[in-house]
Amino acid sequence: MRRLEQAPASTAAATIPYFCWRARDTKKPGSGTLAGLDHGSHGTPFWWSRAESNRRPSHCERDALPTELRPQILCCALAERAAYHIRLMSFANPLDRPADVSSIAPPLHLLIFAKAPRYGYCKTRLARRLGHCRATRIYRALLEHAVLHARRAHHGPVIVVCAPDTRHPFFQRMARRHDVRLVRQPRGDLGRRMHRALATATTDGAPAILMGSDQPVLEDGWLADARRSLDVEDAWLAPCTDGGYWAIGLRRAAAGVFRGPRWSSARVARHTRTRLRALAGPWHEWHPRRDIDDARDWLRLSAPRRSALSRQATMPGIRFVRA
Repeated sequence: MRRLEQAPASTAAATIPYFCWRARDTKKPGSGTLAGLDHGSHGTPFWWSRAESNRRPSHCERDALPTELRPQILCCALAERAAYHIRLMSFANPLDRPADVSSIAPPLHLLIFAKAPRYGYCKTRLARRLGHCRATRIYRALLEHAVLHARRAHHGPVIVVCAPDTRHPFFQRMARRHDVRLVRQPRGDLGRRMHRALATATTDGAPAILMGSDQPVLEDGWLADARRSLDVEDAWLAPCTDGGYWAIGLRRAAAGVFRGPRWSSARVARHTRTRLRALAGPWHEWHPRRDIDDARDWLRLSAPRRSALSRQATMPGIRFVRA
């Protein structure tokens, strides 16, 4: 018995030292163990169990419980059952609700820019050396790797921003497999499309991160660093070694951040840094890394990672193995 509570004996049984103990049973509320002791007349204890919660000894009978204690037993059982229901309703309908529910910050949005994996439409620079078929399969493996990592590392909304639209069968299968939302990319150049996508995602006041789909290394905590940075700063940038950047995070989507640079050139990241200093306020930068743009980037990957991506490209549907 975990908790013992002594019940006072009735006046009719004052000459005989009867005692009643009640043990709480957490698995069956209201079905505790009751024990009656009689040291005056018999010299040996008599045990009684209510609702068969505990096994009675062979020498114990129900009649061993004194009649004077039965009203107290009923009161104890009813009180315990009432207390259980009160606790249950207090969890179901709490009276003290948080006063600042409206001030809770909405979750961070994670956007992934993606192209339909069609021959001649994606990874054209990689295809010059590897061919359109293999380059398209590698891009498909990179895109699914990015979506899989996003679903594992991020518990908020994950949105795949698709070009030219969301009707490609690969997009539809990926949305069903990984439970992501598909939206169509806006019209315009790359800067205008990125700004409109981020502006739509940040309308509810939540920060948003936009990343590309050609980054093979995503297991080093970059998303946690971006989330921490956007809690206290206005922007977060992840540059590439070739002069561009593969991800950007903003609390407010300022159009000037994406205006001016010649996209796919070596000055994109430098120009974006200048615009962030002028428009976005304090910001944080992640260390540069290499993405997959051409055959040289592909060949510079480690052999285990390149092998894993090749298996994913050859047999779509298998999970990308960290290498």
